[in-house]
Amino acid sequence: MNLFKTLTRGAPLALALLIAGCGKTTPEDIQAWKASGKSAKLIKATEDPRQFIRVDAIDALGAIKAKDAIGPLAALFADRDQVVVHKAIEAVAAIGSPSAEEPMLRAIRFDTMPARLAAATALGDLKSQKATEPLMAALADKHEDVAIAAAGALGKIGDPKAIPALAKTAKKGSVRSRFARLDAIIQIGGQE
Repeated sequence: MNLFKTLTRGAPLALALLIAGCGKTTPEDIQAWKASGKSAKLIKATEDPRQFIRVDAIDALGAIKAKDAIGPLAALFADRDQVVVHKAIEAVAAIGSPSAEEPMLRAIRFDTMPARLAAATALGDLKSQKATEPLMAALADKHEDVAIAAAGALGKIGDPKAIPALAKTAKKGSVRSRFARLDAIIQIGGQE
């Protein structure tokens, strides 16, 4: 009888715990929402307290190129978790919509190299005329990969204002770096 009382008293608590556990987002949920293009559910999952769920949701939003997620993803650029910040920047870059331009213009000035690298590449892919000045500044980045990405982006954008900055730095850095600047000048073309 004591065992029966113990089991029946604990049953409501066990049921409540079971139900509470069922409401948590799982990696399988993320994959299902990604497969069916449910961006609203994925956006909501970026608010989950668990980093791995947030990162999976962010990656999924980038993979499905969810244009409606650019605002919520850009808001994550201010997150305390740097992994989340970098994943959000990469996802916005992957979406590649014109509305990604403003968030990428912010990211090109971030302190971390992965943020600047992703932003430089995305701004070139977007052919952002607003990015010419920040990308010219990025030619002097202490990380060579960022400077190379900035040169490539300037070449894609094709703004002749970038030629003097590219020419000035064309003899600096590694062969790869110099080639990227010269290639950008060639892409821009013109009399220069």
